[in-house]
Amino acid sequence: MKPFDLEKAKAGAKVCTRNGYKVEILRFDVKNPYYPIIAVITNDDGIENYYAYTKDGKYTDLNECPMDLVMATIKHKGYVNIYPSDNIFTIGYKTGSNIFPTKEKAMQASVPNRITTIPIEWEE
Repeated sequence: MKPFDLEKAKAGAKVCTRNGYKVEILRFDVKNPYYPIIAVITNDDGIENYYAYTKDGKYTDLNECPMDLVMATIKHKGYVNIYPSDNIFTIGYKTGSNIFPTKEKAMQASVPNRITTIPIEWEE
């Protein structure tokens, strides 16, 4: 998880709690010197509660708390082509060097010795 970034959050980047709950920030400028951020947190049961946070996204003075704000990861999906390995030191397969947005585009860009095209997912 990426640490809370006040400026990115103000610009609209997605935020969640450290334990993965959905966050909607209502205000960044509450007139409170310690807790200027007010957010609605939605738990796994769909129940919403509001919490106050420091400008660093901290819920308490503890080093780390499950309710702290963090930047939400962005999930990506794509497709890669799989080829036979031509390296004498490895057994098996290798991927192509490109990630494609659709299976069709990956297959169109493949070379004749392609074994298959597979979906991949990752988070940043």
